[in-house]
Amino acid sequence: WSSGRNRYPEKDPTTVSILSEIATRAAAVSQLEYTGIDILKEKETGKYFILETNFAAGWGNRFIETTHANIPALTLDWFEDVDERQHQPVSKTVTNYISKRKNYLPIKLQRDYDAILSGDERILDSYDSVFASYPDQYITDAGNLFKELKQAYQDVIEHPNKSSDYGHLIHTIELLPLSWAGNFIGPNVGTIHDGAILSAMYLYLLHKTRKI
Repeated sequence: WSSGRNRYPEKDPTTVSILSEIATRAAAVSQLEYTGIDILKEKETGKYFILETNFAAGWGNRFIETTHANIPALTLDWFEDVDERQHQPVSKTVTNYISKRKNYLPIKLQRDYDAILSGDERILDSYDSVFASYPDQYITDAGNLFKELKQAYQDVIEHPNKSSDYGHLIHTIELLPLSWAGNFIGPNVGTIHDGAILSAMYLYLLHKTRKI
């Protein structure tokens, strides 16, 4: 900085997780997909506060050198995603989205995503409280979407012959605009973490329903 302060990357996983959660939710409620979120930490209380949301993520002033995050390359990836969405089915868009960004998710969430795709229903119970207390700022009701998907998911696992009963649910989901604010399903669903869980259930049901 011009005042001489030092920059350093945050390496504590817990802090990084907190910052990620705050930033992605700030992006969601601001209806921004490509954005930079400035966050401050209060010394006395240790609480975090959002300073501002920006229409673009900055990378000047030694940002890349400090964080080792290649923002220009990530931005180009995002532009490619936007273009691809216009020319391919929703299922392919969702699949490609998660494959590109999977390494940004916490290790546990990566494993849970794979477990859901394999038909492990036990994983979902740990997310009940997350979606039950979902904020009401989001346009898409992620809490109800989770409940519907979970019920269908468990039903199809127990009764595979019922998979065709949920074609309407798949159709409804595919009518939602994709990947607003970094999510896999729907505008303003919340964070990339929550979107991954919804997407895994969607893809599982899609494969069973359409025999893909």
